[in-house]
Amino acid sequence: MGALGTALAGSNKALVTVSGIPEISDKVVTEADAAPVAEINGRATDESHGGAADVAATNRELASRGVRSVLVRLPLAVHGEGDSHGLMSRLIALNKQRAISGLVGDGTNRWAAVHVDDAANLICIALAKAPAGSVLHAVRDEGVAVRDIAALISAQLSLPLNWVTATEFGSLAGTLAQDQRASSIVTQKLLGWRPRRAGLLDDLQAGYYFS
Repeated sequence: MGALGTALAGSNKALVTVSGIPEISDKVVTEADAAPVAEINGRATDESHGGAADVAATNRELASRGVRSVLVRLPLAVHGEGDSHGLMSRLIALNKQRAISGLVGDGTNRWAAVHVDDAANLICIALAKAPAGSVLHAVRDEGVAVRDIAALISAQLSLPLNWVTATEFGSLAGTLAQDQRASSIVTQKLLGWRPRRAGLLDDLQAGYYFS
């Protein structure tokens, strides 16, 4: 990101970077909220050693050097037909392997979400007209309860809904316990972007994740 910024310095050309939305306890995260320095939010970037905070800082620094740098932050759940490597496809595959629909904790924690087409549309709009130094959120669902996701997976796959320990779900256990709520109100007002595609639960109800 830094090398690209150096090449574009003074050009006012767009440089759009994608990162994750930070998890901040007990609040809906907005575009103005900075990530904790050691933030690890389930969406790796090439700045992941310092976390999303480094990405945001570099975004601001490049804007001051005449680059129309823009940061688009994505939620935990980016979903849509054809998804084979995202959180939902990985979670469903693990549930099939374990023969349960698992919950870590009581499942009242929530995940922000967006359809992949809406996220892609925001990136295109950001390239075209987002102001330098912008931080944008690609979010449709501010927070979907994880127990509702697990219940839907349970019904679709005819699997029992069970509480599990962290070790039973390996690398996904930490994600299952995350509580990430986020808003895109500022982004929508700034750019006129509106998420048009299905929300997470409706997308899961469509069935293609389970075929």
